[in-house]
Amino acid sequence: MWVTYRGGIYDITAFLENHPGGSQIKLAGGKDLEKCFEIYTSHNASHVKEILHGMRIGNVHHDDMEENVKSKYTQKIDLPTKTVPNPCDDPKNFYLPLEDPNSNTLYLHISDIQNLQLHRLHATFQCTSRKPNTTSPANPTQWSGIRLCDLLDYTKIDQTKYDGVVFEGADTDRNGNPFELTIPMSTASDPKSNILLAWQKDGKDIFLNDGYPLRALIPKENGLRHVKWLCKIKLRAK
Repeated sequence: MWVTYRGGIYDITAFLENHPGGSQIKLAGGKDLEKCFEIYTSHNASHVKEILHGMRIGNVHHDDMEENVKSKYTQKIDLPTKTVPNPCDDPKNFYLPLEDPNSNTLYLHISDIQNLQLHRLHATFQCTSRKPNTTSPANPTQWSGIRLCDLLDYTKIDQTKYDGVVFEGADTDRNGNPFELTIPMSTASDPKSNILLAWQKDGKDIFLNDGYPLRALIPKENGLRHVKWLCKIKLRAK
């Protein structure tokens, strides 16, 4: 799949399966990325531009740029206006549902979550592609919260009954499907995996854009795969 950006032509075919936002990237096929980057501003980070640079295959001819830039190369992408979800107006009223495959739900109040042992994680977010030398890390940040394994132990669920844990965020795609990430139970229950449910960034409560009031941090996952605005945890049956 080819796209254009600021006069360059890019073959991003090899990156499609690794795109942190999933199939949403296909909406930009054959179009210019500037409109997309205006809506999803996280793409304006320097490391994203470096990844894109590694997939450049040519330049748009100056005649095409002059005559067709608005009709052929910068046509509007049919995307909704990007809005930031807000799972709750007051963190004192925030409950995190833990749902089993039979829809039995345990509601965990934020105060109960924050009373568990605090852990800190220095996370470096990355966005990667299959192309060599196209990964550039962002600056490391200290996140504070609780480990997922400690939360599972706190609930006293029988972890042997389940195959995985699904994080569900409050943000959705254009079809209304929530953003989700599934983790094997063996990873979710392992303290060494350091999966964190965080509510602080660099010693301060996280802002809405960072995933307020609670977000998941999964080491070794691409930064855009970390689930912001965590609103539910689901247990997946074996």
